[in-house]
Amino acid sequence: LNTFTISALSLLTIGAGVLLGLAGRPQPDLVLAFSSLILAAMLTATLALQRSTAKDWAIMPPSFVVDFTALLLLGRDAAMLVAAAGAVVHGLMDSQVPQRFRRTAFTAATAVAAVQAAGLIHQVVGGTIGSFAWPAQGVPIALAVIGYCIVASASAEIIVPLLTRQPVNRSWPASILRRGPLYFMGASVAVGLATITIQRVWEVVPV
Repeated sequence: LNTFTISALSLLTIGAGVLLGLAGRPQPDLVLAFSSLILAAMLTATLALQRSTAKDWAIMPPSFVVDFTALLLLGRDAAMLVAAAGAVVHGLMDSQVPQRFRRTAFTAATAVAAVQAAGLIHQVVGGTIGSFAWPAQGVPIALAVIGYCIVASASAEIIVPLLTRQPVNRSWPASILRRGPLYFMGASVAVGLATITIQRVWEVVPV
């Protein structure tokens, strides 16, 4: 990463931590978890430099696991910041993409919208943050994943073609059924990571 990117990301991490504290979540363990998720989002963004999440949503990016973990652990506002951090890093590092700043803004907006949709659905149907009561919480989590996929796929299959004046994929709802299982697997990993963090069973992390 260049000096500009490192400075910007450092300020973003510090500012996000401050916002989390002002939002009434000042517990040191939550601030540490939040900072760790921000860092994880930045690192996983470097693994997807050859593709754009907004354009190629069908291949589940590693950032989805980080974003969904943040959603389950800290709520949608914190998850929104984590998703934005990952999208910004991805865009700033991908210097080969024409109009990368415009692409970065659109990718970040898509990531934030998808996380917000998932978080809103999760909240409305009774999902809990920072704790899980099984099997009741399985339904809110599953619906949150579906909401995320709908927003991400609609962005890739409808919004992007409209902006670029290309044909819209009218069969995009069917693509959710074909490609959604990848996101459910990623959500399962996120649930595991959130549970490990909540219960502090760090010895399970290697598994």
